[in-house]
Amino acid sequence: MVDDPTLKSLLEQLYNSEFELDRIRSTAGNKSELVMVAEEKVFRIKKDIQENLDNIRSNFNTELAQINNAIANKYSLLSLVPEKERGLLEINRQQSIKNNIYTFLLQKREETAL
Repeated sequence: MVDDPTLKSLLEQLYNSEFELDRIRSTAGNKSELVMVAEEKVFRIKKDIQENLDNIRSNFNTELAQINNAIANKYSLLSLVPEKERGLLEINRQQSIKNNIYTFLLQKREETAL
């Protein structure tokens, strides 16, 4: 649902203008100058509504493009996770090897001290 105050105002103006046009037609006839003025007013309001809707659509498309770009950026970050995970596993493996060597050397030192 579009919650645009300008659009709401234009739709209200259109409703009132069409009501007024129908009232003038019923009293002055279809070819009266007042009818033509009222028809022109209705036409202008409809044109303004179309322009407003085009602007709203354009804004939505811009917002959609920004959201799609944000999603693409998040996906690219997610694609880096396996690479970073491999790096972290390698660091953990190296740490484990160094801990084992350190423990082994401590044991050898104790054995030679005895």
